[in-house]
Amino acid sequence: MIDETPEEWVERLFEFEFCPECGGDAEDHEVCLVPGIGDYFARCLPGRESPDHGGHAAPLKGPADMGIDTAGMGMTNPHPGGERPMKITASCKLGDHDIKDIPVLNPGGWFGKAWLLEIGGSYTPLFLVVEADTISDAINELSDDPTFGPQIHVPDEDLGDYPEDDRRYDGSGRVIDLDWVAIHGREGSDLPYSVEYHVGDEPVAFDPRRFAAWQFN
Repeated sequence: MIDETPEEWVERLFEFEFCPECGGDAEDHEVCLVPGIGDYFARCLPGRESPDHGGHAAPLKGPADMGIDTAGMGMTNPHPGGERPMKITASCKLGDHDIKDIPVLNPGGWFGKAWLLEIGGSYTPLFLVVEADTISDAINELSDDPTFGPQIHVPDEDLGDYPEDDRRYDGSGRVIDLDWVAIHGREGSDLPYSVEYHVGDEPVAFDPRRFAAWQFN
């Protein structure tokens, strides 16, 4: 339960640092309530962001910076045969390895708070990016995904191999197997793992938080 006013919360948030998104402080933000969660979220006020994102802001890039049509929730691009959905992928470094073309399950789904998921069990691991508030939420997002969720679901015919006391369940009550799943990211960070998003074939990458900021403004 929140025990401070929105004004107190935002003042405390920017007491010792500036916003990495717009370079502003408490006066440059409005406080919103995260739906269904009850936590506060600071949103940059429209028009407060300078062309270089503020003197204290990180150089974030977003869809509009690349001249991409962002007229709706689904990003589209002009095409002779009509508008086509823009594919969102991610890239990052893991140790000394550069990983590219990573599927993003829910770009903009949680304010750009991206986690890197690694599903092993084979010669080449499967990497995915999921936006979620916590590690547990990231697992639920993965499990609910129609394409990649079955990677961790335990088939009904195999449930006998999983004694009840050893079972793990997702948020929808499905039995899941996480023995081959690793989640990379730092709790308490607005960008748990340093990834960049790529829109379609555009060569310029941008920060996941910029994508989220575009959606909410």
